[in-house]
Amino acid sequence: MATDAHDTVRRPLLHKEIEQRLVKKIGSRYVDYLKGNGAKVLNNDVIMAEDYTIPSQKRFFLF
Repeated sequence: MATDAHDTVRRPLLHKEIEQRLVKKIGSRYVDYLKGNGAKVLNNDVIMAEDYTIPSQKRFFLF
């Protein structure tokens, strides 16, 4: 997860809200995996790729 926030007035940080939306969309396990990778990047640690399947969204209309 990343942000493009340049200031706290016009583009505030909304990490908690974004995290909640991601948990609903892709699940908490995958969000935890992404957050862990971010921490590893900051610590210059090795990132091991895992095979995660993101749940598909149900579609109401087929076009």
